[in-house]
Amino acid sequence: MLHSPVIPRELRLYTDCLQKSTVDNWRQPSKFVYTPMHGVGHATMSKLCASLGIDGIITVLEQEQPDPDFSTVKFPNPEENGALDLAMKTADNSGVTLIVANDPDADRFAAAEKVKYVFFNFFFSMAPINSFEVVPGLGSLEII
Repeated sequence: MLHSPVIPRELRLYTDCLQKSTVDNWRQPSKFVYTPMHGVGHATMSKLCASLGIDGIITVLEQEQPDPDFSTVKFPNPEENGALDLAMKTADNSGVTLIVANDPDADRFAAAEKVKYVFFNFFFSMAPINSFEVVPGLGSLEII
């Protein structure tokens, strides 16, 4: 699937849609850390950022490539406690306050933002949105 001819076509359609957004004054976003959690998300995320002219992506190198053993995390889901530790370390080392993460099959999305020395995590499922739910842990919000 990663090398499917469908991906470039879908990426073009998605990029076209984003470029026609309702944002009048687009500007380069701040740098952010991205982790695909040893999954398949990097292939698409890096190409999407490049196609939109976003150059501030800093990838967690230890988690960039698919790894079925998920060697750097206990659980590879971004909503799990500890899963974003390496991304947080990368963010701190890079002076960045925003983290974006996918689960290994890239059907879920999480973000974390550092505010006053504390990272707040937000988890978003790609499943149909039925409700908002607070995830156990300080500052977490889950859309399910």
